[in-house]
Amino acid sequence: MSAVFKRYHRNGNSASKNECQVLLCSSYNGSIYKAGPALTGTPCGYRQWCKDGKCVQRPKWSKWKYGPCKSGCLQSSSGIRTLKRDCLSGSDCIGPTQKKKLCDDNNYCERKSAQRKITFISRKSRTIFADRQCRGYAGRSEPKLRFYGGKAGAITTHDKADPKRACVIYCRPRNKRWISPSSTNKDDFYFPEGTWCNYDDQTGQHYYCINHRCVPGKNRKKKKFESIIFSKIGFVS
Repeated sequence: MSAVFKRYHRNGNSASKNECQVLLCSSYNGSIYKAGPALTGTPCGYRQWCKDGKCVQRPKWSKWKYGPCKSGCLQSSSGIRTLKRDCLSGSDCIGPTQKKKLCDDNNYCERKSAQRKITFISRKSRTIFADRQCRGYAGRSEPKLRFYGGKAGAITTHDKADPKRACVIYCRPRNKRWISPSSTNKDDFYFPEGTWCNYDDQTGQHYYCINHRCVPGKNRKKKKFESIIFSKIGFVS
């Protein structure tokens, strides 16, 4: 039998005390019957909702607090800013306490020449960054890892089925397959937050590493040096 929820005292100023405990429903023939309690989050008055059978004040968030714009200063990449907020009513708020947002990192990545007369933007390539991280790991590992000449680190293409893949740094020690130490060195072997990781030719959208995942960021024209040749690597389980 189809039913319609019968609402009472929903004028924005008051709420029925019983509304959150028992829902009153009416059928098309006009008969009224009682149903179960309202679900948590059901509005019951001005800035109020139902919780555990009671009509209580809705939890309230503070305003978002913006952190500084930080960056790994890699080519084509963006800065990242962390936003945080607090639940002003304990732990009842629904939603995240923090999120990350892309930001302009040109000021953060500015460098001055030796004569301190010329200001320029200093950025490393992702390949050079990966190489340095892998060689640093080799010097700290036991037993010591050795690399062939050339680049020790590598990057790989974005994979929608595995969004972390393009944000992971891969290393290739001598006589071994490609590995990623990211499982034991979480932050050291992911590219910095805000690193550029993919370009979608169909949508014109650029992707960036956020929370170690390659996700859509912003639309802008593709730059010439963003046509990067990616390494083809073999994965290990």
